[in-house]
Amino acid sequence: MKLSVSVIIVLILFSSNLLANENEEVWTPIAGQHYQSIASKISYQTGIQFYFWPGSASCYQLESALQDWQLLHPDIKIERIPLIKRPQWRLLAKAWLVALAMDSEDNHQGISFLNALYQAIHMKLMPINTPAELEQFIISLDISPQDFMTRFNSPAINLQLKIFQQQASLLPITGVPTLIINNQWLSDASMATTAAQFIAILDHVITP
Repeated sequence: MKLSVSVIIVLILFSSNLLANENEEVWTPIAGQHYQSIASKISYQTGIQFYFWPGSASCYQLESALQDWQLLHPDIKIERIPLIKRPQWRLLAKAWLVALAMDSEDNHQGISFLNALYQAIHMKLMPINTPAELEQFIISLDISPQDFMTRFNSPAINLQLKIFQQQASLLPITGVPTLIINNQWLSDASMATTAAQFIAILDHVITP
């Protein structure tokens, strides 16, 4: 029986796909290498703490992946905590805390703000390094700059930021992005090099 050229091509492609699938390695996280156990002095409820800075491209990529991941796991809480490792990180850290405060008044305002902030910095290459530049960004979102900056400079936001930094100092956090999982495990950019690897770690550790 002679096979047509089209049938032969289909068979070749099918065989190639099988071979590719056989050769494709599934990345599996290894405890102690891609995530490590921690002896935390902080009592958190079950969930994920994401230590981040909006100016980090790696945090931007992981944030997008986490939002997609949470759609599949809506019952798992993700707490986004700004980290200050350098003085210039303080501006965007406080901006996020103001957005969180606004979130209690307008549901999802915080995440919408964060997504817009990431887009402005990493896609539109908008400089947001000073209070004046932050205010221009706020105006572009049709948010009252007076209201936002009043909150930004409030003692409550400064105190909240201080508390977060004190909590972070109790954990072996060296930079961003860092994930604390169920208050038992830590993974950071020195252990996971891509957002996909961070998500694989979450699937391996936190989900059944």
